[in-house]
Amino acid sequence: MAVIPSSAQAAYDRASAPRKLAAPRIAASLDALPLTTLEDPDRGPLEAVEARGLNATGADFTELEVSGSRFSNCLFQACSFTGALFVDIAFEGCDFSNSTFDSAAFTRCTFKDCKFAGASFTEALWEHVVVEGCTFAYGAFNRCRWKVIRACTCDFSSADMSEMELRAITLDDDRFTGTS
Repeated sequence: MAVIPSSAQAAYDRASAPRKLAAPRIAASLDALPLTTLEDPDRGPLEAVEARGLNATGADFTELEVSGSRFSNCLFQACSFTGALFVDIAFEGCDFSNSTFDSAAFTRCTFKDCKFAGASFTEALWEHVVVEGCTFAYGAFNRCRWKVIRACTCDFSSADMSEMELRAITLDDDRFTGTS
């Protein structure tokens, strides 16, 4: 029986200790975000906005920057969010199926009951992100980096999760059937 040196055990204990998730910092007062502003290629960074019930199927939101905001019940199927930056955002009941988030970054974001079936997150960064009740079936997470993430009751069935960098991840009742 091998004995683990106490210094190695202490280092492991420090590295594997649960880390506190930082919650999104969303402004108390949010301005309504019309679809025309979101689709405007000259929109600039968006702060303290609320999007409700938007339908932007197939739209190009490349390098979109949004912070301190909320998105609820929006339909963004087959949209491009390549290189987008999301900081301090709450997403609820949104459908991002078949959308592209390659090289995008999510910091202090929450996703509740969202759908990402077939979405691509290649080389994306998730940091201090909570996903709950979401579907990521057939998603692509190649070379994605997850740092301080909690996923609860999510479906990652048949997703491609190769070469990911994972740190401080908590998984609870998630499905990974057929995941690579």
